[in-house]
Amino acid sequence: MHELNSHPVLPESDADALDHRIECDALRRVAPWVPTSEIRLLCRVWTRSRRETTAPSQEVVLGRTRTFVGLMTHRESRALEFMQNVFKEIGSQVNRFLCERDQPDEESLLTVFLKLDINSHKIMSWDGTIGCALFLGGSVFNHACAPDHRIAYYFDGGHFVIKAMENLEVNSPEDINISYVPSTLPRELRRIQLKEKYFFDCACRRCLGQEVVVSEASEKLVKEAQQLRARPDTKQKLIEIKEFLASPSIASLANNDYTKLVVTVGLFGLYGTLEMPVDAVRIGEQLTRTYRKMDIAAVDHLYLICQMFTAALNAGWFDKRNPNHSRFLRLLNQAHADSQKIFGPGHYHSKLIASIYDLAKQQLLSGKKAMQLYGLASALRNYALWLPVYMSVANCQWELDAFESVIQKKYSLILQQAHT
Repeated sequence: MHELNSHPVLPESDADALDHRIECDALRRVAPWVPTSEIRLLCRVWTRSRRETTAPSQEVVLGRTRTFVGLMTHRESRALEFMQNVFKEIGSQVNRFLCERDQPDEESLLTVFLKLDINSHKIMSWDGTIGCALFLGGSVFNHACAPDHRIAYYFDGGHFVIKAMENLEVNSPEDINISYVPSTLPRELRRIQLKEKYFFDCACRRCLGQEVVVSEASEKLVKEAQQLRARPDTKQKLIEIKEFLASPSIASLANNDYTKLVVTVGLFGLYGTLEMPVDAVRIGEQLTRTYRKMDIAAVDHLYLICQMFTAALNAGWFDKRNPNHSRFLRLLNQAHADSQKIFGPGHYHSKLIASIYDLAKQQLLSGKKAMQLYGLASALRNYALWLPVYMSVANCQWELDAFESVIQKKYSLILQQAHT
């Protein structure tokens, strides 16, 4: 298997210390306000690109050179109202965050924003969206709604990784497709989003062939579902979602109906928020069956399995005396096998699952030990993501290495204690 690693813009260099200082100074100046990750990324790209007048960042992927200067904006396709809103809403936040000498003029602001709007990626993990970044190499690939099961793509620290799951002959970026929109959207919504944001009419096999996500709910039900999802996560919301899903008009819909699906996903997350892990696993198993029929990407299915696995840990299913212990072992075995296949043994997530897997095999696993491991893995992941993606701290690499060393020592201590 082969991996294509795309580094976050902009590559690590001696200039990173200056970037780090600019952003940290800005955060201290505007505290306690913290701008969104999108605003911080825009400011970061702007301040770096402004200095790269003679040697701009670039990345070569399969013979194709990508630079920030060469990225498209599709300005001619944008509505005037949209661009005016960029100046008003985005511009005000950028100018609040950056000191006056670093603030972009309107033309530069618009150019950077439009390029990021089309080419940036959400940073995803098994527990949701945790940031955003611009990968010059990752932005070279075209879109297809249907997942290409020959590859897996995911984020690992400050890298966007595309991994071949079988032997492939790849001669150019056009031989590989990724999805720009969630695969759980129905055809109509996918095509609307692709047209509005990326300015093309999708003609992939999923859009032209049989649809795997249907949309048969009435407009009234769709609106009611949207209102439900927007409410705060409370027990009252839980009652209303369960009543909504049990109503004849929703219960009669197929499980892959978009409206029914998104409310079910919301119920799954709500059970986790309200610390009802047994119910979370039950709904997760229902979603797993639906996702298999929908042919979603393998990494998305793995993320769901890991969320279910976490819920099973919280429910105490790791205890061999628990009547659901066999279900816990099935989830653990699947999470272990899939993470090794998709991420590989060196990924922080694979290491975490492998540690828990080994303890469970030796019947040494406890809920406390498992959750300690999860906490350490999350700390390492967040630290490894926030520094390289948002700060590109080449000059502070020793800090990341030192932190990772501490984490590894704590890992070893937990595992050692488990064997005593």
